[in-house]
Amino acid sequence: MTADIVAVVFNWFGTDRTILLAGHVGRTVKFTMVAAANLVEVAALVGDTARATMLAALMGGQSLTASELAFLACVSRPTASGHLGKLVNARLLTVTKKRRNRYYRIARP
Repeated sequence: MTADIVAVVFNWFGTDRTILLAGHVGRTVKFTMVAAANLVEVAALVGDTARATMLAALMGGQSLTASELAFLACVSRPTASGHLGKLVNARLLTVTKKRRNRYYRIARP
């Protein structure tokens, strides 16, 4: 295995960005493209004010219901559910159902 510098260019909202990484060429390029795609997805999700507020409220490690998160983010409950669904699909949050409530918390790696 040789250690080469690999340049990966990806498009970030109409602007080309370059990441330079050292490592095995085949593995680095594949990993970098996935990492860049994940970075863009996470940045787009966190870029929304309501979702950022919900994530900030959960940073203490506690679990909160969708209604509590909706209140904190100043959005309606249906809007909060939509935002929370996107965060769960991106695996940033996990859901635990207890009785009639769903509790959301930051996902562990």
